[in-house]
Amino acid sequence: MATASDAPGRARACAEALGRCAGRLARDGADGADARTRAGDRARASGVIRAYASAVCAWTGRGEAWRASEAAAACGVLTRAAAGRARERSVGGEAEDDGTSYKPPHAREGDISDHKNELEDEDARVAALGAIAALARSDGKATRGAWAMLLPTSQHQLERASAWTSVVKILSCDCNAKVRAAAANATAALFEGAASKQYVAMAECEEPNAGAGASPLSARVRSFSALSTTLGSMVVTTQRALLRALSSEEDATCVREQCKAISALCSAAPFDRLPRALLTETINVIHERIKKSVKETPSERALAQGALFGALISALSARGASGVMDELLTEDETSVIATIISHAKGDAVGSRCEAFGVLRAFVVHHVVAMTKMRGRLRYLFPDEVCASEADDRVCQASARLFTDFLGAVSGSGVVRDDDDSDVDNVPFNPSSLSIEDLCATWEDAVKVQLPACAAHKSALTRVAGLTALTRVNANVVDCFKSDDGVLDSLLKMPHAVLKSGEEAVPAVRAAACRALGFIINLPNAELEHVASSLLIAAQDNSKSVKIPAIWSIANLCSVNASRPQRLNDETVTALARVLIISAMEQGDKVRANATRGIGHLISATVFDTSNDWLHEAAQSLASCLTTGNAKTQWNACHGVGSLLQNDSAMKVGSHWIDFIVRMLLLLIRDARNFKIRLHAAMALAAGAKKGHLMSACSDTVNVLTSSLEALEKQNAAFESQSAMDFKHKSALICQLTTTLVSVLAVDRDASVSEALKKTHVLLHAFEILRDFLVNGSRSRMDPRIIAGFNAVAPRASEMSEMFSTSLKNILDKLRTQRNGVSAFEKLIL
Repeated sequence: MATASDAPGRARACAEALGRCAGRLARDGADGADARTRAGDRARASGVIRAYASAVCAWTGRGEAWRASEAAAACGVLTRAAAGRARERSVGGEAEDDGTSYKPPHAREGDISDHKNELEDEDARVAALGAIAALARSDGKATRGAWAMLLPTSQHQLERASAWTSVVKILSCDCNAKVRAAAANATAALFEGAASKQYVAMAECEEPNAGAGASPLSARVRSFSALSTTLGSMVVTTQRALLRALSSEEDATCVREQCKAISALCSAAPFDRLPRALLTETINVIHERIKKSVKETPSERALAQGALFGALISALSARGASGVMDELLTEDETSVIATIISHAKGDAVGSRCEAFGVLRAFVVHHVVAMTKMRGRLRYLFPDEVCASEADDRVCQASARLFTDFLGAVSGSGVVRDDDDSDVDNVPFNPSSLSIEDLCATWEDAVKVQLPACAAHKSALTRVAGLTALTRVNANVVDCFKSDDGVLDSLLKMPHAVLKSGEEAVPAVRAAACRALGFIINLPNAELEHVASSLLIAAQDNSKSVKIPAIWSIANLCSVNASRPQRLNDETVTALARVLIISAMEQGDKVRANATRGIGHLISATVFDTSNDWLHEAAQSLASCLTTGNAKTQWNACHGVGSLLQNDSAMKVGSHWIDFIVRMLLLLIRDARNFKIRLHAAMALAAGAKKGHLMSACSDTVNVLTSSLEALEKQNAAFESQSAMDFKHKSALICQLTTTLVSVLAVDRDASVSEALKKTHVLLHAFEILRDFLVNGSRSRMDPRIIAGFNAVAPRASEMSEMFSTSLKNILDKLRTQRNGVSAFEKLIL
């Protein structure tokens, strides 16, 4: 079996064989070799190309590692092979360019045009382009070095008279439809994947200067261009080449592949740093092509129309699209939105569903323009569509459009139902409607649209109707301050689904749970009523229901902790039992939220000996500290922090405090995930402030100072870190420092002596904390450290008091030892 190390070597050998065949073909042509000889050499070259492309695809399919230089060289060979260049060199060499213009194979002098050779040549070129696509999709980072060969940076490089060869030029100029389609597919592959999107995100390109003062010299290529500028030129030139190709393309398969490439580019490119006209051009070209597709045969239209709508969705959703295209998105009958609305009202089910998808992108990303057209959208909402006995898929698309419409006009955001964080308040922006219009919209939703969804036979339509409840926010609540009837009707909808026992589809019950998890934040939500419905859902046999049910229960526990009127003891006990069982027995998605809910219940409960669930809760948190995924572990740390802060819980369960504290110390010392270590240190800080670390103070200081020392050595050695570790490293350093200060502030003897064993670490930690506390000293601090302290430190006055107390304890100990007092005395606030 091939290994990562020998794959590029064999790639080089194959490419050299390809170069020899191509060179032989070129020499024979120059020496006047007969047609039969040239045809044989051409067939052999095509065979080598196919073999090489097949080998590259096989190696990438097995996850073979490619160095950037080897991947770039392979892409260069494959690009020249795909273009059918007459002369080639081995991997790493440059093409022998004689200055002749690009010509597709059928137009080259001296070529044999028999059908067999043409087919072989076509297959080889398609295979080469397929190998480029496979290499780009398997390792987008490794192929970045080849972008200069694969993508153009100026319009001149795409002209037929230019000798420049690129994948984009092939899709623009080649005569063969299969080759053009393969080239478009390879172009799309270059912009797909996280690595490619991160790379393209750096692109920028200034608006062209068309003023009178513009100089011809400004168009020349300068000796140096920033990477961002080069990428911007690639993106702009490639996008416009794709648009020109799409506007003139006759083959439906090519149209589909070109649209996929446009979609990938629109999803990756930062259009807010590119010429403003580029997105407008994109919308116009796609719009014209959609109008042209009406005249095509049904088979051609079916093949291309879905891709056209997909490209339009990507363009409308592109970064920087909002507000740029308002002049295009109007009620005018010739506008693109008017065309899409006509498709949404059409007869073909597939076309209607795709048109609804475009309208959803329009509603979400272009709220101002959409608000002006909401009257025309009204006829596409569920009451009209469902009453027309439309196909179930169309009704589902209509319900989803209405849900997004409600969210857009209300200013609502969206939170995943399996998120690990609390939803204290549903996020929202200012409404795009007046209070009167927003009230009328939601009254129509409650009285007409949502009942139409709830009564529909399609489960997914009912799901979309319930999802609309997650768009209720403070703007909506303000509309109905004097009339609770509308909000009460909204709140009753998910309860009816969960308590009736008549809903047989798990997806609908899951949507009802998810809706309750959001609306529990509304001020008029009755906690006891919500708890009774969620306790029913938590017993559901379907895992798809249990996941949002436990997420919603955790949100309920969070809201309960912040309300003056809390759940009664029986309900709290019932919720605790459900959460404890879920934390011990279910999968990670359930356990993460179960531990979050347990922590909130503990923080809001005053315990006595009758609360027998506390011991089981502590055991489940201890179990989750060391098992499960990262979300489960850091939520368990939050729960333990709540436990250590609750004085009544400490009195009832003092016998297991030391055990849990030492488990936190193990996480700080041994966990590889920085965020887990951060939350474990945060929990220890909570226990230290309450004086609940008991006999573990010395061990706590030892672990904290050792961890800070290890992080300092890691910086000095420039050790590589994962992106997640780099993101949380500054916050971890700050949290370890504040936790250390908290421990030293409450324990004067053993912990201070332990800390002084690593005086240099202790001094450095106190120096950076003092710089943070003294505003005048922050200018010399790393901004990431400042942000870290702002995130993890308590109120400034409280932190200053702890700092002064711990520093005093250190100085007292040092004075008894008569050693190193001066360095710490300089830190006195």
